[in-house]
Amino acid sequence: MSQVSAHRTGRAPGQPNRRSAFRARQRAMPWMFLAPFLLLFTIFYVAPVFYAGYLSLFIKKRGAFGPARDVFGGLANYVRAFQDSDFLVSLWNILKFGLVQVPLMVVLALTLALILDGVRGGSRACSAPRSTCPTPFPV
Repeated sequence: MSQVSAHRTGRAPGQPNRRSAFRARQRAMPWMFLAPFLLLFTIFYVAPVFYAGYLSLFIKKRGAFGPARDVFGGLANYVRAFQDSDFLVSLWNILKFGLVQVPLMVVLALTLALILDGVRGGSRACSAPRSTCPTPFPV
């Protein structure tokens, strides 16, 4: 029976399958390209966010003598922040800004894209606005 299967595949019973090795490399290739981004994203974005969340659970206690020390305070910092009227006013201002600015920017960008898409012709006048109009959006 093993001679029949070796004859069908064209390889000896102990040799690896070239197709499966190729498919394994094909499946690993996207992860190899994503690995540098994922590593840097985790180090410089995800880890600091979690570390800041961890630090926000501590309170600085200053004694009469010696340096200040960190004491676990739980959610006391958040309770104190949400009881502060200045914090709530600033939070409301940020929320209003986001509710106005984001839809306005999306509508303006879509309108500009439709206008520029509607401009036909190969003149030089059309190429300049197409390259300069979207410039403020990434900034």
